Amino acid sequence: MLKDSHTSASEQFRKKFSRYSIPHFIKKTKQIVSEQSVKAAFLQGLRTLFSILLLVAVPHFTTPKEQGLWSIFVSLGALSTLVELGFSGLFVVFAAHSKCNNVLSGQKAQQERASFARFVLIWSTAASALFLPAIFAIGYFIISRQHLTASWQIPWGLYSIAISASVFTNFISSWYEGSQSVTKAFYSRTISTLASVVTTVLVLYFIPNIIALPIGIFVACSVQLGILLPSILETSATAPSSLSEIFKKWFAELSALLRRNAASFFGGYISFQSPTIMTYLVKGPEEAGKVGFTMTSWMGAFTVFHTMLSSNAAAYGELWAQGRATEALQISRQKLVQAMTLFIPSAGIAVAVMTFFSTSFRFIARLAAPADMLILACGLTLHLAVAAVAIYARSGKNEPFSNISLLSAACSIVATYFAIRCGLSPFFGFLFGNVLTVLWIELMWKDFRLTTFKNLRKILNREI
Repeated sequence: MLKDSHTSASEQFRKKFSRYSIPHFIKKTKQIVSEQSVKAAFLQGLRTLFSILLLVAVPHFTTPKEQGLWSIFVSLGALSTLVELGFSGLFVVFAAHSKCNNVLSGQKAQQERASFARFVLIWSTAASALFLPAIFAIGYFIISRQHLTASWQIPWGLYSIAISASVFTNFISSWYEGSQSVTKAFYSRTISTLASVVTTVLVLYFIPNIIALPIGIFVACSVQLGILLPSILETSATAPSSLSEIFKKWFAELSALLRRNAASFFGGYISFQSPTIMTYLVKGPEEAGKVGFTMTSWMGAFTVFHTMLSSNAAAYGELWAQGRATEALQISRQKLVQAMTLFIPSAGIAVAVMTFFSTSFRFIARLAAPADMLILACGLTLHLAVAAVAIYARSGKNEPFSNISLLSAACSIVATYFAIRCGLSPFFGFLFGNVLTVLWIELMWKDFRLTTFKNLRKILNREI
């Protein structure tokens, strides 16, 4: 009897601690590496690495004022968020829903999938064409306020054309991500980023001028469209309806989410870009260059962890279409914990390294102070939680952030302005806006609450 009891206790001990053994660790590692989100995050990490190389090269080949112009070009180019109005994310979700229906419903759903591909082509062409004169006029007005002596008009005109082409490319890539392959969509983005960075650095080497920026974007769009465009053209070729009927059908369905998505993405644009733009207007291009490059550097790294969430949007959309929203919610919460567990220590290490080498490298000297980076890192940590809720909800064709996004954006602008005027961090407004949004989530989205240790422990236990 004593022997059986001892054997039972040993078996329980072995089962309890087997998950900490090396074989179990290897097994879990293989499972994680095989996940689509991890593959996408790895490819996004390569894109970030390529972008960092470009960020290091730009200060080497440009003056501080030219760097400031580079940053304000990039910040104004992010106005493409407004013309997208969240349609990129919606295209991923709607394409995923149509893909799921294609499995369930056969030929009829396949025709619907083809008509949606045709709609994406129509919308992408119209949106990019309308965006071009708008972005040129807005940028011309803002940049000319500083009475710059450097020639910027021609580079800005070429950049406006390039960023309009990238709007078209992003829509096509989003459709491909939802209907074809998430991994291949990220692969095309990685290859195009590499081609863009190499081209930009070469142009900077031979012609140290801001004109290298639009040339690099043109190359990126050409490479990515060469990979993805044949697929959407082939799919849309079988669309049975006329162009007007296709546009009316899908726009009627998408327009229900259009207003809320537009408000949400406008608020997001303001929150992310206001530090650079406000610094440019208050303190000039040199200080804006530091803020803009800091934001660009951190956002490049942040997108790797954000990809761990966003690359699951197509899978969530399929689960929603099949009536399995609860399963999508559980996966989304798990992915959030994974991303935050990796991002928080990585951000701490990055701030420590920047502090230690702040006077050793020219690139780091062109960035904002380490204390400012810490505030930015805190804001990005909170934004991960916001992103997790948004991706899950939008995968079910919902938009929960329209009102709170505008409110937090308005508060972010005011806080950013007074922070800069008072000599505080230009990223204070960004942090403040994300704090407001997370507090709203805590009040309105009980399923995503992470503030109690008990709830966090439950989520972590699902991970092991």
